[in-house]
Amino acid sequence: GGPGGERPVRLSIESTPEFMQLPLEFQGFCPWTICHRRGLLLPGRPELGVVRYRNSFYVFAHEVAIQSFLEAPGAVTEGVLAKAMAAPELIHLLRLQHCFPRQSIARLLRGGGGPGEAEDLLQKSLAFQNSEGAHAQLGDVYVETHKFMLALEHYHTAISINRHSSAADGLDRLEIVLKNSDHSYSDVMEDKEGAGFQNFSGEDRSA
Repeated sequence: GGPGGERPVRLSIESTPEFMQLPLEFQGFCPWTICHRRGLLLPGRPELGVVRYRNSFYVFAHEVAIQSFLEAPGAVTEGVLAKAMAAPELIHLLRLQHCFPRQSIARLLRGGGGPGEAEDLLQKSLAFQNSEGAHAQLGDVYVETHKFMLALEHYHTAISINRHSSAADGLDRLEIVLKNSDHSYSDVMEDKEGAGFQNFSGEDRSA
């Protein structure tokens, strides 16, 4: 099985008490689906089992995906990185920054992809399954593009699905962004009531 636990191991809820707290690679999206379904972000199902490989934890959307990974884990993880090179928005969505130097991410995003592509991918993911992770990341994308109302909406949806969502950090960041901009948090909240969020579309992307 190679040195340092190179073979993937399937963990079950019974064998692993801290099962639901494990930090999942690729933000909990199924890596097999990303490789084989043109980058589709389909949330993995932890109840099928979590696979540990090289001290990282992966979840999958179905049994075929798990078996493929158990047979050739390297091919699947490398396939995801190859997809991310071709679609740079995946680098942010799957939190793969550690796999790519910062300069290359900036260059890749300038060369194509970018927030618009990221938004499309996440909306497609939500059409398949209403996942907390996709809502939290859409919030991040909307903060980046200054669509603060939409960011707020998706962060709150994520937190309503899972109160431990990373969207809570996103809300903190959003408050800081708003403090440093012309809009206050209370303005945005009031505007939410009026649902007139066109004025937050951030056309003037002034740095």
